[in-house]
Amino acid sequence: MSTPALVTTPLAAAYEYCAARTRRASSNFYWGFRLLPHDRRRALCAVYAFCRSADDIADEPGAPRDAATLLARWRDELDAVYAGRPRHPIGVALADTVERFAIAREHFEAVITGTSPRTVIAWRARSA
Repeated sequence: MSTPALVTTPLAAAYEYCAARTRRASSNFYWGFRLLPHDRRRALCAVYAFCRSADDIADEPGAPRDAATLLARWRDELDAVYAGRPRHPIGVALADTVERFAIAREHFEAVITGTSPRTVIAWRARSA
């Protein structure tokens, strides 16, 4: 008798994408998240993947204009997440997460705003 093939749903694949992103970006967070129940671990990986992606844009060398364009794409994805039409794997997992845990959009908006070039430049100027 053959073993049935493992069926991966787009949602499961999206959560795995987020877990892999979390593992690559920060092994400490990933292993800490592993202590949580499955549904919360997946949710935190989705949130972390979103935050990490936005933060990485701010950390990349290049013109502030390029960072602003990339962050605008994440803001568009956030629109899609809250409209129930996410396109990116992080957005797919995040849409499920915000629905399950009733997470307000303003928190993700704050992440994008906090990593915008103007905010980062102003923060660095005050910190110097």
